[in-house]
Amino acid sequence: MKNKENTALSALLRTAALLVLFLGGYLFVYLLFGDQIDEAGRYLSSRLGYAGVFIYVFLVDTFIVPATADIIFVFTPHWEPWSLILTISGASIIGGFCGFQIGKSLAHLRWLTRGVDYYREHGTRLIEHYGAWGVALAAFTPLPYSTISWIAGMLGVTTQGYLLASLLRLPRFALYYAAFRGGTELLRVLL
Repeated sequence: MKNKENTALSALLRTAALLVLFLGGYLFVYLLFGDQIDEAGRYLSSRLGYAGVFIYVFLVDTFIVPATADIIFVFTPHWEPWSLILTISGASIIGGFCGFQIGKSLAHLRWLTRGVDYYREHGTRLIEHYGAWGVALAAFTPLPYSTISWIAGMLGVTTQGYLLASLLRLPRFALYYAAFRGGTELLRVLL
């Protein structure tokens, strides 16, 4: 019993250290390149249209970068809503899936997987059964989707479960777009 508690505590500490490392890297990159990342979104959407939006969202949701796909709504207020939402959603799902595959391919790296060893050894059935719910939460909320996608790949969430949960990106972007437009209209009325 004592050994299991030590193993769980050790795994928790390694996981926390890995999370701090990811967040520290995220903050570091944001401090150095946050404005440039936002500018890239503005440039791609204004110069390349839907293709630029797709490229930006794909990159943001594939790699762990300090940016969000939602910033596109600021640069595209007069675009046709459903084309924009479908473009963003498709790019996000494909980008997240690429991140998921990156996570799967990095899962063999011992130094990277130490933080998830406990979960892999002691919770494989739990992760396989419920793991996609973590992806669903990230797909629908402001949680960092790219980070969750990488971790889901590292933890062995099934591809089918991952993709099914990722479909929540479509209603998420539709709701966020509606909230953005509604907020914009409200500000216009109030100001």
